Amino acid sequence: MTIKNPPSLKEYYIIYYDSNYWRDVRCIYGDRAFSTGKKAKYNADVLTYPNIPYVENHWNYFFRFLLKHQKKGQGTLASSLTHFKTYQDYRTGDDSLRYSDRLFFDFDVEDTRAKALKEEIKNAKLHKFGKERISAIRQSQKEFRKLILYDNLLEKPFNELQVMMYYMENQGLKPYPIFSGSKGFHLLFFFEPLQLENISEISLNLTSHLKNKLELDTLDLNVTDSLKRVKRIPYSKHERTMLYTTPFDRDLSYDELLKMIKRNTGEPMLFEKEEYIAPKSFSDSLILLNQDIKRLELEKKEKIEELNKLENANRNHQYYTNNSVKRDSIFSDMRDLCKLLLGEPSHEYKKYNSYKCPFHNDNNPSALVYEKVFVCKACNLKLGYFDFIRKLFNLKSDDEVKQKMREIVQNVQ
Repeated sequence: MTIKNPPSLKEYYIIYYDSNYWRDVRCIYGDRAFSTGKKAKYNADVLTYPNIPYVENHWNYFFRFLLKHQKKGQGTLASSLTHFKTYQDYRTGDDSLRYSDRLFFDFDVEDTRAKALKEEIKNAKLHKFGKERISAIRQSQKEFRKLILYDNLLEKPFNELQVMMYYMENQGLKPYPIFSGSKGFHLLFFFEPLQLENISEISLNLTSHLKNKLELDTLDLNVTDSLKRVKRIPYSKHERTMLYTTPFDRDLSYDELLKMIKRNTGEPMLFEKEEYIAPKSFSDSLILLNQDIKRLELEKKEKIEELNKLENANRNHQYYTNNSVKRDSIFSDMRDLCKLLLGEPSHEYKKYNSYKCPFHNDNNPSALVYEKVFVCKACNLKLGYFDFIRKLFNLKSDDEVKQKMREIVQNVQ
């Protein structure tokens, strides 16, 4: 669908999401507090589209859902990066049936003032009621807007966004930049729909590579779970700032961007999606990457099985005796070991946890801890639990490592 004039909101969403596909869409309100008579109880109000009664009227309900909850402006209005081609596929919940049609990168700056305001809003929602609650939230939202619009909080992520866009344009891709509504930016690259079950790993590898190659401090490594991840819907309001999540022209200067954000109209700009679709060669590269990851995962699985067989065969070795380290202890899962030694992770996912890497000055969590291995994409480390202990405590010999592991087990017991 091509529109020569700026589209209406409905026309924009038809282009941006493609009305032929089924996509997870959610409106998530922040934690709410209500009295039980004795003590406060907290819950999250989550509304999800699509729903069974609306199958026949798919797109009209889709748009009404977005419009209704966009007006409230009190929660996170988000959609999945991946989609299903039919409603039947959507209802199965089978992730292998998902299609990818975009890559997503997030630029976000860390700021202590913004973090404090975020906590103020959260506490107001949890512990205040009535007019006092509304007044406290609005005041914090106002301070958040001032921080973004007048304190140059966006300058560094904007400059790094420009570096990324320039680099990707030289690779033959056309970027689609979006102001996140808060303290950063989203960057999208569109391609023809492909079934890429390893899109999250592809996204993580690309993000890590670009972050290191282009030295992008604000490029976030925590948003690479692209298979099920949801991202903010364009032209929806950010609940902490009440600013619209707004796409913008790639050629805008920083001052022009701030003026656009200040206007905060939420009116869609012209968007001809065909201009942003990556060439076939890019799609072919994604397919090859997906196949390579599948092959490596299979090899990794086979290697782990071999290691498990070897460990089982050596269970009687003094390394695993009652006076040493038991295989069924915390050393059977790197995630448990890291919780013990590093504390709670920044984020927990189904297959891995993320941490700020203890081996370098890590502003954003770039270390991923799987069941069998510790990986840091920023400093290119890949450690099993033995080498992890060696490096963490700066130990020299195998005997020192074994003794440290015995001490850890004894402390746990």
